[in-house]
Amino acid sequence: MAELFTREQARAWLRANNLKTGKSIQDAFINEIKGVLQEALEEEMNNTLGYSKYDYTNKNTDNSRNGHTKKTVKSQFGKIELDIPGDADSGHEP
Repeated sequence: MAELFTREQARAWLRANNLKTGKSIQDAFINEIKGVLQEALEEEMNNTLGYSKYDYTNKNTDNSRNGHTKKTVKSQFGKIELDIPGDADSGHEP
């Protein structure tokens, strides 16, 4: 697996976000993980429906997006609250 970022990039990220304590680093890291998971969930919905959000020209289904449901997941870094995308047919299960 490719390296997510170099040590220099990690140091720059810590400095840019003024992260100096273990707790502040953990909170920022959880926020970054949440962003990655959120994008993965949205991409999974794109694949399920066959078109990306607002790309109605490629829509070949009667099914469509239908809001989000909040769900809290536990990780080794702590709890992460996610917005799980839903579909009108309720057939999508991430």
